[in-house]
Amino acid sequence: MRKIILVITLLPFMGFAQEGKTIKSIAIPRTELPKPEKEPETATTAPRYSLDKPFEPEKFKFPSKVYEEPKTEEKGMAEQAKSDLNVGKMYAEKMNKANAKAKEGTGDSKEFRRHQYFGDFETESETISLEYRDFGEIDADRVRVWVDGKIIAELVELQGFNKKLLIGLVEGINHIEIEAVNEGALSPNTGEFGFFDEQNRIITKDQWGLSTGFKAKFNINRVPKGTFKKREEAKEKPSN
Repeated sequence: MRKIILVITLLPFMGFAQEGKTIKSIAIPRTELPKPEKEPETATTAPRYSLDKPFEPEKFKFPSKVYEEPKTEEKGMAEQAKSDLNVGKMYAEKMNKANAKAKEGTGDSKEFRRHQYFGDFETESETISLEYRDFGEIDADRVRVWVDGKIIAELVELQGFNKKLLIGLVEGINHIEIEAVNEGALSPNTGEFGFFDEQNRIITKDQWGLSTGFKAKFNINRVPKGTFKKREEAKEKPSN
């Protein structure tokens, strides 16, 4: 009985061994894949973000544009503004300041609290020019000009360069006054003046130092035309 059962159990395996065929294996040749031209991004170049900060991929960011200061073309020598100053004038002004009779911010203020009389002068000109400037510190000194008790220039500010004022003269004595309206930032009011005739010949030239309200005074006598020539001829004519 046991033999019969063993035979029945082995029959399926015996039939499979007889009928089945051996399957041969096929070798598949290895294929080399081309390498990518660009290396994959590493963890260091990958976009970084966090929950606290919005996602901002760095590769989409562009540098902010920097605007350079506009460049201006330099003007040629012919187009440049010319100054009316020259070395001689600058040197003269420097020397005038060094030799000034009344220096601002120094000395006793009582010295300048008085009217200053500069003398009597003659001219044949119907019109004379008054040139004036501040020979000390440019500190907004202002003056007022009077002729025969009448104001002909209400407020004149003194600068470091000469300004000019034309004054018409009557025949005879013309009483001219220059009044210090203020003393600027430094005391006293300092000014340099010059009177010139119609031929630009100097009549007188000097400097003042005045406290507020005080005046520099001049008497200019206008004589008829030809007076100076007659005087010269009279000097040359021999006396009998």
